[in-house]
Amino acid sequence: MRYVSFIHRSKAGYGVSFPDFPGCVSVGDTVDDAIHLGSEVLAFHVEGLAEDGEAIPEPRTIDAIKADPGLADWRREADLALIPLLLDRGAGRNGATRRPRAGRPRSGAAYPARPESRPQRQSPPGS
Repeated sequence: MRYVSFIHRSKAGYGVSFPDFPGCVSVGDTVDDAIHLGSEVLAFHVEGLAEDGEAIPEPRTIDAIKADPGLADWRREADLALIPLLLDRGAGRNGATRRPRAGRPRSGAAYPARPESRPQRQSPPGS
């Protein structure tokens, strides 16, 4: 499944946003970096919606996005890219499933990692 994203250039880098998921954004230093981080933050966002029991919207087509008058200002001067939704990233060591990491925060543009996704440090035995 792929979602349409808008890619905007700014002094901070390249911002990625998703018209089907308002508020789901990320920033990268290059276009490739922005798309990679956009894919990760999209998976993180959709995971959160699913955990909260919210519906996941079906991806709209590029033509539908272009025809939406409510998005005219948002897509102005933006490049469009289809970004895949990759929820299952496979199992890591010990069968643990990897969680996608959120994009790097810049000016509050990306979602921070959720506390439950951060590994907990354990004290060595005998401490």
